[in-house]
Amino acid sequence: MASFALYRRTGSPFWWFRFTVGGQRYRESTGERDRAEAEKAAASAFLNAHRRKGVPLPRSDATGRQLDLIDLSGMFLAELEERADEHASGYAARFETDLNNYILPRWQCAEEITRAAWETAMHELHKPAGDLSWRSIQHLANTMRHFLRYCRDLGVIEDVPETRSPKGKLIEKEQAFRRAMTEEERDSFLAALIKLGYVRPHRIYVVMFWSALRRGEVGAMKLRWIDWKNEFIRIPATDSKSGAVEEIDLHPKVAAALKEELAERGSLKQDEPIFGTFDCKKAFRKAITEAKVDPYGLTAHHSARHTCATLAAESTNDVMTIQAVGRWKSLQMAQRYTHPDGKRSRAALRRI
Repeated sequence: MASFALYRRTGSPFWWFRFTVGGQRYRESTGERDRAEAEKAAASAFLNAHRRKGVPLPRSDATGRQLDLIDLSGMFLAELEERADEHASGYAARFETDLNNYILPRWQCAEEITRAAWETAMHELHKPAGDLSWRSIQHLANTMRHFLRYCRDLGVIEDVPETRSPKGKLIEKEQAFRRAMTEEERDSFLAALIKLGYVRPHRIYVVMFWSALRRGEVGAMKLRWIDWKNEFIRIPATDSKSGAVEEIDLHPKVAAALKEELAERGSLKQDEPIFGTFDCKKAFRKAITEAKVDPYGLTAHHSARHTCATLAAESTNDVMTIQAVGRWKSLQMAQRYTHPDGKRSRAALRRI
């Protein structure tokens, strides 16, 4: 017996649900033909009924069986969707993928997820036995922590078990080689985009090359973020990776690219994305080929941020400045962009 039951009614193409909360019986259509979607709708209705009635969510059903993770995950995702405006786009979708593909197939109730169970799962999910890299498992651990905190807040579990992420050395060891473009390669690449007629991708890459913004941040950027007078881009806490307000210099080249995009799009509302969702992979590949730039170690979107940080690092010996450019929390991250080379050593030696 589950906390809510799904069933079919004669003559209806949809799944229906039934449950009882605070002495009141609920029996309604989910409006969904797909069972998985129906479970989410039923879970959302179940949670909302408890909220309206002020009835605590039970830790188990009438038979004493622990609430299914299917029930809990449906409630969790329903709440994330209700608060979608507080997060960057795709936030809830990432949690849903992790829950459906890796958490629900392994455990049936929240109390089964212990530290030891998670440690075992990490190694079983990792390649070659599993299909996840250590980096992906790091993201999965984050999903697990948020989900278990949600279960604790509902009173389903008393404490959140420790779900440690893989060590940084394991993640770094697996990561593919990544490099930045040189200044000459960057300029040739941008010229190739214009030559091939990729005007909008050109604007997007100019923004990324001269701001070190992440792809998701560029897609989410709104007019409200732009302080034209003081020449700053201010990312609100709801959209920043750090969870705090972040300020970025509005470089003249970035300002020009944004104004071109706005002129083409016409009037926009303050909270409407300037660029929105984009995928420049095709334009990237063709422009790289046209510019005769070696593609090894370059990726369609991250390379722009990597290039911006690397070129900034070449212009200063101050690691704190480099850290500010990339908005990294640790100096260790910033030091990845200060590459020891002949030019850097010559600059130091000639000052002796």
